[in-house]
Amino acid sequence: MAFVDNPLDVFFDLVPTGAALYSPLYDARGELVDFRFVRLNPAGQRLLGLPAQPPRTFREYYPSSVPTGIFAQYHTAYLTGETSTYDVPYAGDGIDTYFRLVAQRSGELLVVNFTDMGDLPHSAVEQSLRESRAREQTARAEAEAQRQRLHDILLQLPAQVATNRGPDHVYDLVNPRYQQQFPARVLRGLPVREALPELAGQQFFELLDQVYQTGEPFYGSEMPALVDYTHSGRMEKRYFDVFFQALRNADGQIDGILNFAYDVSEQVRAREQQQHLNQELAQTNEELRATTDEYQVANLALSEAQHQLQQLNQELEARVHARTQDVLQAQAETETQRQRLAQLVAEAPALIATLRGPEHVVELANDNFRAIFGGREMVGKPYRQAVPELAGQPFFALLDQVYRTGETSYGLEQPVTLDRTNSGRLEDLYITYIHQATRDAQGQIDGILIFATDVTDQMLARQEREAWQRQFYAFFEQAPFGLCIFGGPDLVYEFFNPSYQRLLPNRDLVGRPLLEVMPELAGTQAQ
Repeated sequence: MAFVDNPLDVFFDLVPTGAALYSPLYDARGELVDFRFVRLNPAGQRLLGLPAQPPRTFREYYPSSVPTGIFAQYHTAYLTGETSTYDVPYAGDGIDTYFRLVAQRSGELLVVNFTDMGDLPHSAVEQSLRESRAREQTARAEAEAQRQRLHDILLQLPAQVATNRGPDHVYDLVNPRYQQQFPARVLRGLPVREALPELAGQQFFELLDQVYQTGEPFYGSEMPALVDYTHSGRMEKRYFDVFFQALRNADGQIDGILNFAYDVSEQVRAREQQQHLNQELAQTNEELRATTDEYQVANLALSEAQHQLQQLNQELEARVHARTQDVLQAQAETETQRQRLAQLVAEAPALIATLRGPEHVVELANDNFRAIFGGREMVGKPYRQAVPELAGQPFFALLDQVYRTGETSYGLEQPVTLDRTNSGRLEDLYITYIHQATRDAQGQIDGILIFATDVTDQMLARQEREAWQRQFYAFFEQAPFGLCIFGGPDLVYEFFNPSYQRLLPNRDLVGRPLLEVMPELAGTQAQ
């Protein structure tokens, strides 16, 4: 009789469900990105149609494991060491069934047991719930992938970008440009009032509270901030263009704020310096006029006084020339800063354009702005001519109002119909936008800045969730047996179907706690 050295190997091969052993694969940064097959038991070989030691990696065989959330389950189970069970439909990569997956780390390996539940009988309600859960899991996986892509983009932006979570505005994400402003401080994980206490009284805390409470975005231009940037006790004033945008969770509730800032201190100081030089030049001109008057009076005097006055004029001309050169240099520096700002606008992830004059001629439109209109040429055209499909929609009238009154126009998740492919085919989208008037050196309105984001995907996802919720409640409304949903520790009635109401005739249930509706349950086991 032959004996087996390791009975666990026999058990691994004899279990009737699929079982696999995986070892982790890491990228150059040390992040877990895939798993390699170490061993596949006979049942698993039959279910997957693979040999005992498949030569390719898990994600090479099953790329659909990322959007379905399976790879995320394996990733979490391996890194945390906790057992994870996951029921998921899988339609792709040559497989069309419903799996129950149980993953557990053992030493340096990940052990996975998978059961094909496609052939097991299920009631219609169970099947509906399973399908609903599968859709929810797929949506969560897609949302997580989108969140990760957005996370990577925010980290690479050339502006200062951070996200703050919760009503205390705790720093959640801080990109390198934002952290460089505070090299001696740790921001992540701290509430903004604790991380930057010197901002108290400078309105930033109140603005964050306002955006979190109302959901209305805020844009501020050249806002001064007096902060100890070096963490050495020395306060320094800098100027920023800031944009605060509310972030929402899957239920549409505000749970954070996108904090977008760009340091414009050099532009502000250059403009202040230019204004100072202009004042000095005006003062010099006054001095020159006064000296000219003295020269005319002195012309009646001795020739020696004339000679001295001529010498003074030469000195003044030299000063004017020197000041003029300073002004030209300041103008050149201002133009350089303007070009830098234009480059930032072109590379920004938002949709940004500037319009000039009462006809709203497109002066600048970044790639993202042009992309939402199919990449069409816009610069140099009146906005009504560049985007004719907006006729009949409120946007032209809003632009006229902003140009006329100077009052900023905001729009949150507003519907808009556009020729997105520049092919004549109109599509319905949703955008969040700001229309803000721009002014010339005399303070007169000379144009409009458009700052917008495409939120179509978020709106469609929320509408789909709301439709599914209506179907869910409609199903329970028709159930022949009593059903209700309680909320909170006081068991407040949030939902009940007609069958449940008939069990408690003549009793008002909506918004009332259970013990208030049925006080006779107080002190009983039913409580």
